[in-house]
Amino acid sequence: MEFNAFTGSPAYCLPGILKLAGYRTIATNAFRPNFFNTIPAYTGIGFGEMYFPQEYSGTAHSYFSTGDTTDEDYMFDATLFNQNLNFLAQIPKDATVPPTFNYVLTIYGHMPHLINEKKRPRVLKLVGRFGDPQLERSANQFYYRSAAIADYVNAIVSRDKNSLIILVSDHVPPLQFGPNTYRDLRYLDNRPDSIHLNRILIVEDGKVKKYATLHHYDVPKIILNYITQGAYCRDKVCGFMQNRLLPDRLALHDQYMNLMAHATE
Repeated sequence: MEFNAFTGSPAYCLPGILKLAGYRTIATNAFRPNFFNTIPAYTGIGFGEMYFPQEYSGTAHSYFSTGDTTDEDYMFDATLFNQNLNFLAQIPKDATVPPTFNYVLTIYGHMPHLINEKKRPRVLKLVGRFGDPQLERSANQFYYRSAAIADYVNAIVSRDKNSLIILVSDHVPPLQFGPNTYRDLRYLDNRPDSIHLNRILIVEDGKVKKYATLHHYDVPKIILNYITQGAYCRDKVCGFMQNRLLPDRLALHDQYMNLMAHATE
């Protein structure tokens, strides 16, 4: 929601820090550029380049298209990933070329979770007395999305084994009955705050890296620690390095306020 307050002023977020350090910072967004004030927000965050589907870009240059979205509304992940891979393939493999921060935002797995069964036949069926059509469609979407992600990750690793790949979702699908579905089906055994727990996959130098539970705001720390070869977390407190979740939200309050003060200037 903070994106709506961004003006485009530098907020000194991770992409902006990397840009100052000489990185090429690229944002690829599979949806509309006016959604959640994205262009001013991405500018303030520090992306040097930003791309949206040609269908939504007007006269602005874009390297990709939504492809066929018949009966689904949203662009399918593999269509986005394949075009992003072709875009990355144009970057020369040369030590003199700046390193790349490649941020890709997918949109396909959003409600009402429509799925074109001619292109992606249903392979999973919800059985029993519990009925939630969105859950069944979402599960089938994830079946195909998982295959798309696997192909994407394998392609990146084959191109660049010395890379850091982070795949993370922003939230679990709300589904038809919201939190009730997760409670009734005992998602994560109904552990406290379970609907705010999601999945993250980290592939570091071609190998899966396992950490304990993370906060979303830990992701920039993981990146900074990786590119500094561990120096960042030797100087800063990084709970994930000890595989523990730090209850440090209050400690980060001042940093959050400083960031938003810059972002809204």
